[in-house]
Amino acid sequence: MLLQEFEARMNIALTELEQSFARHQQQWRLDHEALQQQLDLSMRREAKLREQNALLVSQLNNLDSSPDRNPLIHKIKILSAHIDALARDAAAFHQSCRM
Repeated sequence: MLLQEFEARMNIALTELEQSFARHQQQWRLDHEALQQQLDLSMRREAKLREQNALLVSQLNNLDSSPDRNPLIHKIKILSAHIDALARDAAAFHQSCRM
């Protein structure tokens, strides 16, 4: 193999590598943007659910002087705990996307 032929093949290979890297980088960027949008939407939904949950808890507390004995309050507290866990997961995911 002549040196010129080897050099031409190397140049072609490097060009293909650069093109492949650019395609992958673009796809990673699009994936990251899509995940960021999903995270933002999830965080907005979570905030809305927190507001609704707080309102319901407040209303139920006003209905019954002993909310700890009310099964509906108990269920709402369980849901609130799940929402809090989702919020922590969303925050951790959001932090991992920024790294």
